Amino acid sequence: MLWIKYDCPPPKEVIADFDKQLLKTEGGGILNWALEGAVKLLKNGGKIPRSDEQLKRINDLLEQSDCVNIFAEECINTVPGKDVTGNELLVNTK
Repeated sequence: MLWIKYDCPPPKEVIADFDKQLLKTEGGGILNWALEGAVKLLKNGGKIPRSDEQLKRINDLLEQSDCVNIFAEECINTVPGKDVTGNELLVNTK
């Protein structure tokens, strides 16, 4: 998963057909930029490198959707020779 964080405010004025204007005036540069990126991606085995900050954001987002497992990993301690059932955990949380 690649999360690209965008913190900039939206433009004050929307330019009509901005995509067409960009392609007309900067099309060659955009194509070269895309090709350079494709070459880097292929050289890196198809993987996009991620910074520690990006990895943390991704893990935080994934943890939000896996709250039961995160709770179990962080809040339930094992005790040798002891066990607990799912029902016992459920009853003790109400």
